[in-house]
Amino acid sequence: MTTEAKQLWRDLSLDRVAIVLLAACAVLFINRFWTPELDVAGRGRWMTWGFARFATYTVIPVVALRWFLKQPVSAMGLKLPKGRDLMIYGSMLTVMIPVVLIVSNLSSFQAKYPFFVPSDGIKEMWPWWIAYGLQFVGLEFFFRGFMVHSLKDTLGGTAAVWVMVVPYMMIHFTKPPLEALGAVVAGAVLGVLSLRKESIWLGAALHIGVALTMDIAALWQRALL
Repeated sequence: MTTEAKQLWRDLSLDRVAIVLLAACAVLFINRFWTPELDVAGRGRWMTWGFARFATYTVIPVVALRWFLKQPVSAMGLKLPKGRDLMIYGSMLTVMIPVVLIVSNLSSFQAKYPFFVPSDGIKEMWPWWIAYGLQFVGLEFFFRGFMVHSLKDTLGGTAAVWVMVVPYMMIHFTKPPLEALGAVVAGAVLGVLSLRKESIWLGAALHIGVALTMDIAALWQRALL
């Protein structure tokens, strides 16, 4: 092996940042290309999608942490939230609900939501909402937990948050443009809060609350409630 080839190999060595970003590549690739075509009317298939997303968002970072980074999973923003934090996240949800209700009138959002369209009213939605909510827990663990907290000591907290925001925005490329832009702001804010509070749980609850509000608003627009 030539000196130049050896140097190239050393430059491609897997340090902490490379491992985290490769995990992000794996998550994005699997979720984009290994997700089967789904029948919108099929609740079971959409529930499978939700559980599969949860598995992708959790298994890949756990493998990276245990086998390569040698860092405990518990350090990835899994502390229980404190009571005073409820006001912060509650205020954010209070602001977001009117915004969601407004954008639910846009045709681009009505064409996208809800993912699963029930044929017999809201009672059909509960099993789907469980799977839907679970994938948001996995999503928050991966982006605001694993990516932020595994990179903060190497890149610094602020840089770790912005590095996380890039792939987080990318998963919204199939969504309405307004939502993709909003993902930059939401991702950054939730990332900073996870960094400061060392907890993803209220962020996950906020994400679930916003998503369920959008589903309910979309069902209302379709006169399915």
